[in-house]
Amino acid sequence: MRHVTFRQLQIFAEAARALSFARVADRLHLTPAAVSFQVKQLETISGFALFERMGKKLVLTDAGEALFGHANVVLQALHDADAALTALKGLGGGRVTVGLVSTLVSSRRIRELQSTRETAIAARSSTRSSKATSIWR
Repeated sequence: MRHVTFRQLQIFAEAARALSFARVADRLHLTPAAVSFQVKQLETISGFALFERMGKKLVLTDAGEALFGHANVVLQALHDADAALTALKGLGGGRVTVGLVSTLVSSRRIRELQSTRETAIAARSSTRSSKATSIWR
């Protein structure tokens, strides 16, 4: 597995989650043929079939299941390394305060802001509400 690329592992892991080359292609902005080609190269490198192909349906083989676990560990380690280096640059976070008057903003927009706050990476946040305003930090 010495010559496997990060991109091949990323594509494989997405395919193992989605069990569809077409969905992976859409998510990663590739063609289904490009996804299939990268998976085939990974299969050649590993010496194992990673998926059973039944028409357009994919099923992980035992080798695919084993590689999927290790691929996730490697991808997470690379993500963690990137986050650590980003933090050293001082780009990993900060504080944003947003104040809204709830009577002037639609409840849909408030839910969108709450969702954004909840999914922010490496951000500490809190919500304070009163009758007239909602404040997110």
